[in-house]
Amino acid sequence: MKEETKRWLTKSKDDVIKAKDNLKIKHYDLVSFLCQQSTEKALKSFLIEKTGKFPKIHDLVKLGKLANLEKDKSKFCLYTNKIS
Repeated sequence: MKEETKRWLTKSKDDVIKAKDNLKIKHYDLVSFLCQQSTEKALKSFLIEKTGKFPKIHDLVKLGKLANLEKDKSKFCLYTNKIS
């Protein structure tokens, strides 16, 4: 695995930890944002590993399409985009 991929995955995992902490104290708006950020970073890490780069966008649906995600996972990205 590329070092840059590892860095982005670590950032993604850190956002999940922060989301879980904020869920406990019922900061739901922040939980939603952190989950979107985690997903975005995970998709970008996948693209880095696959192509060596990623576009400077925040749209989970577009990132999912670039990563060639299956249709059901792309729907998840669309939903997460809407709630964050």
